[in-house]
Amino acid sequence: MSSKPTSRESKVHFAHRLALVKLHDDIEALEVHEFDASQLAKLNIKREHMSLREDSDLKPRYFAAISNIPQPTDEVIDEAVDVEGLFEDTISRSYHFERVWRHYGLEVRWECNDRVWRSKPKLCRGELLIILRLMICQFRMVRLLHHKVAPVLVASFMGEHARMLESYFDGESLILRSSDLYHLSERKTTAEVFEAFAMWFAGNPAGETE
Repeated sequence: MSSKPTSRESKVHFAHRLALVKLHDDIEALEVHEFDASQLAKLNIKREHMSLREDSDLKPRYFAAISNIPQPTDEVIDEAVDVEGLFEDTISRSYHFERVWRHYGLEVRWECNDRVWRSKPKLCRGELLIILRLMICQFRMVRLLHHKVAPVLVASFMGEHARMLESYFDGESLILRSSDLYHLSERKTTAEVFEAFAMWFAGNPAGETE
């Protein structure tokens, strides 16, 4: 059967898009910033575990990882992050904190109050809203009108923690698959997490969406 793009929205596609818009509006109207299992169930959101290992049965369903990611050279790293002169004396530290690091004030505030991020089973309101907005945006694209599923893959960074989330709508529920919540306090762990994230983000789509 031909899968040529169409400019007409099917009834199924419209129903899925409408359900996602309603779910987004319902979450946006709530005055809560985190959702536990019971709250997710009331919203008809199914939470599942996801592994970032390529050989796992729990790996992402609609995205394929790319292997053998090239490692950045020292020159690339030095060009991206120039720390020369940042810590020579107290005046330099104060100057660079005000000039460069003050732009990360929101992250600093979250780090100081990270009770939400330590609650691994819970999902954040911001995560859900961003995921839904991305999915709704995809459902509105003319070139995707013949697709019934619009999966998204996002990396969520919260203070010193990060996780990857794969989401899609199966026609009845929003399926939200979450990786482990990784702690980015150590250089080795952080490098491994970023490499795993890059493997999946640089890969190709997978799975049947039409």
